Amino acid sequence: MYMFSAAGSQLEASAGFAPDELLAQDDVFAQLVDRHRGELHVHCYRMLGRLDEAEDVVQETFLRAWRKRESLRDAATARPWLYRIATNACLDVIRRNIRTERNSIGAPRGHVPESDVAARSRPRSLDPYPDERLTGMPDERLVRRETLRIAFVAAVQHLPARQRAVLLLRDVVGVRAAECAEMLDMTVPAANSALQRARTTMRQRLPADRNEWDARDDLTSEERRVVEDYVRATEDGDLRELARLVADDATFTMPVHGVVRHGRPEVVRGWELAMAGSGAGQWTHIVTAANRQPAVAA
Repeated sequence: MYMFSAAGSQLEASAGFAPDELLAQDDVFAQLVDRHRGELHVHCYRMLGRLDEAEDVVQETFLRAWRKRESLRDAATARPWLYRIATNACLDVIRRNIRTERNSIGAPRGHVPESDVAARSRPRSLDPYPDERLTGMPDERLVRRETLRIAFVAAVQHLPARQRAVLLLRDVVGVRAAECAEMLDMTVPAANSALQRARTTMRQRLPADRNEWDARDDLTSEERRVVEDYVRATEDGDLRELARLVADDATFTMPVHGVVRHGRPEVVRGWELAMAGSGAGQWTHIVTAANRQPAVAA
């Protein structure tokens, strides 16, 4: 029989099966692909910005992988093979979402400008990614880097779908140019061009000072105090304290409801409306962490 090596990167043969016969076994194949579930979920989240869609795509990836298992040469190539399937499944979801939106607004058929495709492929809102799901990820490089921060994930959603895929595969996953082009059925020059355009857009949309959003494992004492003060002020309905905590250029958004407020006065005014009457003192919070940042569930 075959067994996974301690490193988990290849199959070691003791006797009995050829590699393709081994990979055809349900339990062995499931163990092989499930090892990559966590990082594939993070990749699909970066592509789509939605937890529910990422979970659906990972399940679809495993289903497609099983159907195509004869194309997997050996266990050592499983990771890039799965990334190819997952990325193309994400592109299918983005294309489906674009078609659905176009049909809903009665848009004409035919060519859609790239900028329009990028806008329509963005999710209506970004889901936070719970840090607890990142525990035990085999490749910490993929989850500790700044590429899980909301600033990065939000900026990625402004890219056309294929540029988005190329950027994530090359700059986050670490796929080589030729391999990336093969995954996406592109020529190498086309993939390199898409990468350069994507990097240009990202430079325009990301904070100039990366120190403002670098991922860290621990909060400073000042940051912990801000979170605690925010929770206490919100639960007490203390608008004066909330105003003290909010930066002058703060932005408050609730995308699902179409709410966007810019600047301290507007943000505090929104809280005032939410806390009026029966809303006063009715909030309870749980301090948690998401996207490698402090988070509060209300």
